[in-house]
Amino acid sequence: MAVTRSVEAAGLDPGEVLNLYNSVGWSAYTDNPAVLAAALAGSSLVVEAGLGTKLVGLARVISNGASICYLQDILVHPDHRRDGIGHALAAEAMTRYAHVRQKVLLTDGEPVQKAFDESLGLRETADFRNGSLRAFVRFGRPDDGGSGTSGTATGGGTTTTPGHDVEAGHPRPGDAAR
Repeated sequence: MAVTRSVEAAGLDPGEVLNLYNSVGWSAYTDNPAVLAAALAGSSLVVEAGLGTKLVGLARVISNGASICYLQDILVHPDHRRDGIGHALAAEAMTRYAHVRQKVLLTDGEPVQKAFDESLGLRETADFRNGSLRAFVRFGRPDDGGSGTSGTATGGGTTTTPGHDVEAGHPRPGDAAR
């Protein structure tokens, strides 16, 4: 059984982290390890899942600790999916933010991903308040002026509560959390 625990980003092995992100195909991070390191260092909370000394899952949160919490990444190595690791990572990550009203997640529209997100107690914005809640997102990089033209977002659905990164270069991010 994998053990989940909160960790300092500086304590993570950069090679293991890159291997994990590579295993799920999140090239937006792995193509630029310095950006991944900065993203981890700037996170409010990082949670790892380990089997022995092997990193098999990771979640990271961005939050102001009062009104909003965004589960930015939640990923599980493909060899260890469907073992409850994604749920354990989400639970550990969200415990610290139980008092926060808004929890946000962006994810793709895959049915399996939707089922996973709903199993965490999340709902699509279209289902919230009779569809009166909308979410907007803008993907882009500094070199494209924020237009998003430097890549294609592979995500689709927007959900209120913990989250996945669906930036350009993240093929089927939902697959990473099972």
